[in-house]
Amino acid sequence: MPTVPSMPEFAAGPQISAQAKELVRKGQRGAAIELLESAIQEHPSDAFFINQVAHLYREERNPGKAIEYFEKSREINPRDMATINALGRLYAGQGRATEAERVLLKGREIDPDNMFTITTLGNFYARQGRADDAEQVLLKGREIDPRNMVVINVLGKLYAEQGRTTEAERVLLKGREIDPDNMFTITTLGKLYAEQGRTTEAERILLQGREIDPRNRAVINMLENLRRGARPHRRGQPPDRSPRNG
Repeated sequence: MPTVPSMPEFAAGPQISAQAKELVRKGQRGAAIELLESAIQEHPSDAFFINQVAHLYREERNPGKAIEYFEKSREINPRDMATINALGRLYAGQGRATEAERVLLKGREIDPDNMFTITTLGNFYARQGRADDAEQVLLKGREIDPRNMVVINVLGKLYAEQGRTTEAERVLLKGREIDPDNMFTITTLGKLYAEQGRTTEAERILLQGREIDPRNRAVINMLENLRRGARPHRRGQPPDRSPRNG
């Protein structure tokens, strides 16, 4: 499978690359971009420099320019999965749903078992409210890598938001077996228990989370709400402020 080269493809390239890295190290990211863009003008098909510039623009929080350069890289190496995944995530982050789905589905055609593509696409579908599509992709991811915590957390949260509490609890407890210190799993499971009025279990798991990360704001807020008797609500439902005892 063709990939982006690990070094520039012309003689002076390594020296320019080293200069750009030194500029970045000094915090002069803009100067590094200018240097690399000058090299690209002279060598427009050098995917190494094109990718370097794309990553720098992403770090500069300029997604439009990052997308422009990643698309140029994809024209040169259309099957490079790192470029495809970066583009898919950028498009999704910009709310460009059609482009995000198109790029990520192309990635799945090229490498159906790529876990980054699977988790990005599953999370994308979940955020779009396309629960069935999200579940299908994430379950495929679990078949490939049953211990992948991103898949477990997104799937557990998806089930919880659908009110499929038994499935959500089963998935999230499996996640706790795999990674007991995963704070996303802890907070999602704590919220699930609190929504069900299982306050003793919610408090127990959230206290465990507080031991792991005493400054975690989500854990602190949920514990405070439990002690006030406020019950969290699922997305799309009004909050239930009546006290609950578990």
